[in-house]
Amino acid sequence: QAFAGRMELKKKPVDAAQLAGDLLAFYEPQAQQHGITLRSSLGEPVPPVEADADLLKQALLNLILNAQAAMPEGGELMISVRPDGVHVVLTVTDTGVGIPADRLGRIFEAYYSTRRGGSGLGLPIVRRIVTAHGGTIHVASEPGRGTQVVIRLPRSGGQSGEAL
Repeated sequence: QAFAGRMELKKKPVDAAQLAGDLLAFYEPQAQQHGITLRSSLGEPVPPVEADADLLKQALLNLILNAQAAMPEGGELMISVRPDGVHVVLTVTDTGVGIPADRLGRIFEAYYSTRRGGSGLGLPIVRRIVTAHGGTIHVASEPGRGTQVVIRLPRSGGQSGEAL
């Protein structure tokens, strides 16, 4: 999908915890190859979010692959999905190299990458997908400690006036 242009969302109620669980099951063999231990907190029932499942999967996969790249020696990748008021919160945490504070402000710029061979499109696409869903994304990171990405998506039924 091109970075420019409109993003066509095919929204329907999606169980974000199930989607994350399916993606982790798909990713597990690759995680093992890279010495990455997967941990998840997906047991709590969460209300559905109004989302394009394929785009949401793409956003999560981008975050997982970023985490993998940040842990060349292996590490831990934790994914949690939990309800929070009118939102569903997805959190992706890694024990990787982290992002220096002076670079944290630029991680959502298209074509900005701290990684050799990185396209610099992963996080901008993630942010586009999240904001297209009416959500927010926040990244906290500490060099040598890892990175945490928190995505807040509105739960289904919140926007009743929306045209279909």
